[in-house]
Amino acid sequence: MGYIGISEDRLHHILGVARKAYKIALERGHDEEFARKMFVLGWNHDIGYEFSTKSSEHADISSYMLTDAFYGGKEPWGNIGVDSIRAILKHGKYPIEETEEWIILNQADMQVDLKGNEVSVTRRLDDIKERYGEFSDEYLTSCDICYRINLTAVNLAENHTA
Repeated sequence: MGYIGISEDRLHHILGVARKAYKIALERGHDEEFARKMFVLGWNHDIGYEFSTKSSEHADISSYMLTDAFYGGKEPWGNIGVDSIRAILKHGKYPIEETEEWIILNQADMQVDLKGNEVSVTRRLDDIKERYGEFSDEYLTSCDICYRINLTAVNLAENHTA
């Protein structure tokens, strides 16, 4: 089986998420250094698609690639490295701890479509539902995460059963 790879649209999405994460960080009162870190996390959050054979493994590959590139494959020291790597590893998934990096990365990812355009959260959720299905883990988890990080007032995943 071959790699999924990164399409031109995915590159636009990656750049859009990076820019949105930077913007959200500043809006949330963080300094320029933290906002730039969020840009880097946004830029790298989907990089694992280039080396994935299944879309579900892209976040794992993305976080392992950053760990290897910046920490020589060893666990990063300090909260900045750990929180950054975990934000990528757990984007679109449930984290052990909801760090600021995880919240911002998910906010950005849920407000940028696959072509890199800023869109409403509702539109992004509709896209995920169309691609994966109304009862898919991807859609239901995305709905729940959007509710948990206050992007939606109602948990759209509630009352869904397969």
